[in-house]
Amino acid sequence: MAARRTAIVFGANTEVGKTLCSAALIKAGLRRFGRAAYLKPLQTGVDDDHAGDAALVKRYAAAGLGRCDTLHAWRAYASPHVAARQEGGQIPSDAELARAVSGWMRAGDEPFGVVETAGGCLSPTATGRPQADAYAGLDVPALLVGDARLGGISCSLCAWEALVRRGFDVRSIIFVGDDAALGNAEAVRAVTGLGDGVLSTVAPPPLPEPLGGWLSETAECFDAVCASVL
Repeated sequence: MAARRTAIVFGANTEVGKTLCSAALIKAGLRRFGRAAYLKPLQTGVDDDHAGDAALVKRYAAAGLGRCDTLHAWRAYASPHVAARQEGGQIPSDAELARAVSGWMRAGDEPFGVVETAGGCLSPTATGRPQADAYAGLDVPALLVGDARLGGISCSLCAWEALVRRGFDVRSIIFVGDDAALGNAEAVRAVTGLGDGVLSTVAPPPLPEPLGGWLSETAECFDAVCASVL
């Protein structure tokens, strides 16, 4: 039986908090359904010091997490198309990647699933093409993690437009560690018309400090995000 409800998490840029939001969304799914699953289709920068994003999600998800998988991983800390070329081997086509993600969504018995993309929404797959193109046919609701930094308004709106133009149903946009003085969430809310679907969280502690406190503090926020993608 397929995961009945799956959300795909995109970022407006790299290092905006996609994995933190994915972990928090998994926690919200566990609170709501009791079980959940996580997938990272493309992962780079995996080495002895960094086990990958799935490892962080697994660490904080606690009981109830089912599958916690990575489809393709490369050691180089670079874009997937660069990392894949550097390491050689077979490079999955975008069609193969989309089929694998779709198959993962159909497999398993978890009632809720999260697919976390890599980098920004138009960051390339291993083929060099924008990943949003590869995932456009999945027909699942999307969460966009906005860029809370100075300059993040334009970056976040460009990402939102790119997803909407490709047919994604963007239910929520969330800014991690948003500084209200910059006005990022306010500006994005006004343009997108998402209203309460544009949310902000307090800043998380710098890794590798524990995230348990941040996950607890933002639980209500991500419960709302979880409800929005159902």
